Amino acid sequence: MSITPSPSVMNASELAHQLALIKGPNWSPIPAFFMVVCMLALASNGAVMVAFMTQRSLRTPFNVYLMNLVTANFLHAAIENPAEIVNELYSGWWLGDGYCTLFIYSKYLIKPWVCSSHALITTNRIWAILWPHSYRQTHSRRVAFLVCFGGFLYVHIIDLPGFILDLLYYRLPLVTHVCFLNYNAQPEWSLAAQLLCYDIFLFVVLFAYPIIWWKRHQRNKAMAPKRIQVSVITKKVGPVPATTRSVTRTTTDEGRSATRTDGETATVVEEDSGGDDPEEGPRDRSKLKAGGARPKSKAFLILTMLTLSLLVCWTPMMTFYTITNWVVVHGDEFLEVSLALFAIQSLVDPLLFIVTMPDLRTTFRRWLGMRQP
Repeated sequence: MSITPSPSVMNASELAHQLALIKGPNWSPIPAFFMVVCMLALASNGAVMVAFMTQRSLRTPFNVYLMNLVTANFLHAAIENPAEIVNELYSGWWLGDGYCTLFIYSKYLIKPWVCSSHALITTNRIWAILWPHSYRQTHSRRVAFLVCFGGFLYVHIIDLPGFILDLLYYRLPLVTHVCFLNYNAQPEWSLAAQLLCYDIFLFVVLFAYPIIWWKRHQRNKAMAPKRIQVSVITKKVGPVPATTRSVTRTTTDEGRSATRTDGETATVVEEDSGGDDPEEGPRDRSKLKAGGARPKSKAFLILTMLTLSLLVCWTPMMTFYTITNWVVVHGDEFLEVSLALFAIQSLVDPLLFIVTMPDLRTTFRRWLGMRQP
């Protein structure tokens, strides 16, 4: 196909005539659904963003990846979802070239950014579980920010050329077509973008999870406590006879010990001395000194919930768009359901974080004036 300037620009009289031909609004369940999801996604992701930015305790290295995800979700909901509603309601685009360009940018650059954010969370867990020593020594908030920026930059390197060419040469007249990127004019780029900015991220998430689960299971199995019964003879000065105490020694593969004595029984517990938990970040030193237990990691639970939600919400859309790069598929109803599921994911993400992160729940309880349980 030869490259010619985009025909989307027309003079004022032609524009007025074409705008008069646009039909709508044509209400149906789909635009109403997108409207509800858009408002809920903006509210939930926005609230979590504010919590992460204002609460110092939430700004851990791992939570940087979650902040990256909710920021991408918020921008996606703010820019793309309202434009999707307009596309669904009207037969043509009447909001101008500028907003159409912003909408296409969101659809083809912010949406892959959302996908890359999920993949980076999984990549972080792979690093933590397979190379824990390197993770403890290297990972920090600065490293997390750089990794997230790298994902953002990767998406732009792949998708920005096609976006610019569409803007300059391939965009169809907006008032006679809904606003969308004319990917049929760039089939090679369209296929590359689909594989490198969508499918690869879903592949990383789904295929890495079993590896993370297996390695975590093996580590927990190796660190399971082993009890050994020994006898300790205690000698006392004076007429009181010596006594024999039963001591239970619990050991793991590491070597740190703490002792608790209860009457005639002493229990010696040797536990992990490997430093900070790679899944939890730095330990809460104040709790440990006060005798409290280290909080259980929520990172794997978050990863599990996100992986399940992605399997349901992403797979239909990824499958549909990948197949359409090779064959013509007639399935408007299936596509609408797929897009609706993908939109739901932007609402599911912040709700999962609230459910699985006690510190985040505490923040929202405090904001709402609720008592702590």
